[in-house]
Amino acid sequence: PEQYAELAKEHPNFVATKNSTDSMSRLRGLQTIASELQHFPDEHGYIYACQFGECSLLASLAMNGTTCKKYFQAGQERDLKTMLSMYE
Repeated sequence: PEQYAELAKEHPNFVATKNSTDSMSRLRGLQTIASELQHFPDEHGYIYACQFGECSLLASLAMNGTTCKKYFQAGQERDLKTMLSMYE
């Protein structure tokens, strides 16, 4: 996360990351240390990352459009109960 924050300061066109990690410490670091970037965690990471601030969702083909939209909205609202009920 620290390196992402440094790169963002050095390169103004570096504005977002894609992350397919489920490491809670890495996701928390991305959201708090490199918060100037827009992060796109996958479904596994999104459930945790969105609890620390705004992020987007890197959706896989395993999630249909309607479910994906509901999951994303629950994350934006930090509705952990709904997200956990949808998480498989």
